[in-house]
Amino acid sequence: MRSHPLLFALAAVGTTVQGLNILITNDDGFASANTRELYKELTALGHSCYVVAPPTDQSDVNECDLFTTSPVLLSNSQWDFVQAGAPSLGPDPHDDHVWYFNGTSTAQVIVALDYILPTFGTFHSPDLVLSGPNFGWTVGPFFYTVSGTVGAAITAIERGIPAIAFSSGNDMPVPYTWVNASTKVGLRDPATITARLASTLVETLVQKANGGPVMPRGYGMTVNFPFITSLTNGSCLNPPYVLTRMSPALLGKAVFNHKTGLF
Repeated sequence: MRSHPLLFALAAVGTTVQGLNILITNDDGFASANTRELYKELTALGHSCYVVAPPTDQSDVNECDLFTTSPVLLSNSQWDFVQAGAPSLGPDPHDDHVWYFNGTSTAQVIVALDYILPTFGTFHSPDLVLSGPNFGWTVGPFFYTVSGTVGAAITAIERGIPAIAFSSGNDMPVPYTWVNASTKVGLRDPATITARLASTLVETLVQKANGGPVMPRGYGMTVNFPFITSLTNGSCLNPPYVLTRMSPALLGKAVFNHKTGLF
């Protein structure tokens, strides 16, 4: 593995080369601090963004495309932003570019591409799908069959749209209303820093694409950020990117025990 210089290309650039149409989703909930901060960062950079994410945590569902069988929510959403009895599909009352749907993370992508964006969006098909940043790492090939964050990205890639799954070492789920402009030690909130790291990567890919597709058809990325320490100190605020390649791998080996007759 080696540090990748392309990922630092826009560190001092203040303007977007090309505004993208971006769909943002996650498996942590539509009110997730990480996702809302990423939405804010990318919108401020001139991208047209929509968030479509579940009302409740849908972690560890991978590509299960489960859709609600009820037209209304049967329980309150994560952090009680939407109450039981509300429609199972709807916009945030404060932002019509943020939606929730009562289904798995894969279902969010499908519903967004096939219904929400064509019906209510300012664009029909995104140039890029971003999943996360997840609360907690998705490190290792086995997450291809476990992670809802990665599953949502894979769903977009299967539909011909490049996608990035972002995950964070800060694994405590918090809502966007908990994000502070400054922590007790005078630094930015971990969710804000994580979002800026993610948006910098997106901007770098946009610059590298130079008006073309952000990534080749059928390609995606999974990115894991280390634990951001800004709540207590400044030891990890701007970690370097390391480029590697992760492919599905055999996770175990069958070993026969001749004494027990079992594996």
